Amino acid sequence: MLRLEMLPAAHGDCLWIEYGSGTAVHRILIDGGPAHTYPALRERILHLPANERRFDLLVITHVDADHIEG
Repeated sequence: MLRLEMLPAAHGDCLWIEYGSGTAVHRILIDGGPAHTYPALRERILHLPANERRFDLLVITHVDADHIEG
């Protein structure tokens, strides 16, 4: 199963991708949005059990404030 969430990122991007099922769920985060939208990403991360708060891959598509400032 593949699941894609587009988290609030104002003028930036913050894409959360999950694949797998059961205890074998993997996560990818593409960009993080600008700093002022970080609380939405943080809240999403905190919804995970503490032992699952990790990503297998973090992708930064390019270097500018709307992609890496957060």
